Amino acid sequence: MSPHAAAAGTVLILAPAGRDARLAASVLEQADIRARVCKDIEALVSDPPEGPAALLLTEHALTPGLRDQLKTWLARQPLWSDLPVVVLTGHPAGSDKKRLLAAILAELGNVTVIDRPMHREVLVSTVRAALRARERQHQARELLERLEEAIRDGIAFWRC
Repeated sequence: MSPHAAAAGTVLILAPAGRDARLAASVLEQADIRARVCKDIEALVSDPPEGPAALLLTEHALTPGLRDQLKTWLARQPLWSDLPVVVLTGHPAGSDKKRLLAAILAELGNVTVIDRPMHREVLVSTVRAALRARERQHQARELLERLEEAIRDGIAFWRC
């Protein structure tokens, strides 16, 4: 694994139907991207909100109960954080189902949708873009922490 991949963190995968999770993890790991399959929402949200680099979900995972837990978990993220979520979807039949899916995804925030079937390169490229975005968020967090420290030190200096 490359140093950049190791620094980027882990992609958490929740795909309860079929072999999706195992196949996605295999594709990502072959591309030198760390991935961990989560058996359920509890396993996914057991990490601190800023811990994973990105989430990879299938639309089958987006049951009402899971959505509520996921939204609550995402809402607890630190202010600097906007965790990337990649959702693999099929082609929902009918415009009502498409609107419902769009509304569900909008509730989750920073979401990228990939229609299936897809090419491996599309998955890898999308996840790499999510990892780059997450890395920039971590850099912004570090900058904010340094600025806060400098302000505290400056205030302490002027109080002396």
